[in-house]
Amino acid sequence: FSLVGQEAAIRHSVSHLPARCRVHFAPNTEVRDMAGKVYKYANKPLGMMHWLLHADPPVPPQTTVALIDPDMFFLRPLWHDSFDAPEKYIVTDGAKRTPMPPRIAKGTMVAQRYGIGGAPWDRGPSNKPGKKKAWDLRGYLSSPEVARPHSPALAQDLTLASAGTWFSIGAPYIALAADWLPLATNWTGLMPMAVERNLGNLAEMYAMVIATADLGIRPVRVDSLMVSDVGAGGEGWPWVDALPENRACDPKILDDPSFRLPTFVHYCQRYEIGELKAKAVESGQAGGGSHRNAAAA
Repeated sequence: FSLVGQEAAIRHSVSHLPARCRVHFAPNTEVRDMAGKVYKYANKPLGMMHWLLHADPPVPPQTTVALIDPDMFFLRPLWHDSFDAPEKYIVTDGAKRTPMPPRIAKGTMVAQRYGIGGAPWDRGPSNKPGKKKAWDLRGYLSSPEVARPHSPALAQDLTLASAGTWFSIGAPYIALAADWLPLATNWTGLMPMAVERNLGNLAEMYAMVIATADLGIRPVRVDSLMVSDVGAGGEGWPWVDALPENRACDPKILDDPSFRLPTFVHYCQRYEIGELKAKAVESGQAGGGSHRNAAAA
């Protein structure tokens, strides 16, 4: 983040950070998956909630807070004016339904578009009965234990298809601290419910969008906050593709404002150069499996 000019304080539980960064240590989650193992992804909402409640110094409610994943690397700084002009971001398809607010304000959120769909609004039975529960969001929120039958998450216009237009999102999530505290609190509380309904690492993402919908927020989905999967739509690849071929691997473009770049690389994929992979396989240094992020040399 230093190379791209991100001077804001960044909170992350690692050591040897620059002086402007602060570290906050939160307790470990007690949420467990269906196999009885600690569901580590639940630490994301728990850590956010704990930080907002116990940060020293306290976080002012009007502070804009961006939640990113630990495997995200800055390509461009993220600032309060990162979305103040249409040419500064990419929005496509159904994401255009939510207009970009003039600034991040209470009740608004900007987030990266992901392909997770609107699964929590699926009203059908579980596709793995006996192993996981059906989502049945209306039944869950209307239950005596939750007592939220009039939750905005149960709005009449939210169906499996339409919810994917509004809530198919993931990190980075950007909102005010005033919204993050109720969001993170609700998100943390929803984790056991989501883990019972999703057997993978998407459970925390689905719990997040339910918490967001329950607060009445319809997020702005942006394509260009990150790149990850070269075969996926809804990411900032058009800006990467527009780079001159002889500059694509030049680190100097990171501080050259004449080039547009996504804000982050989300390093949750693996990338292969075909010729190098073939040589590695031939020499026994790599397996022969294929991957959609393979590229020609």
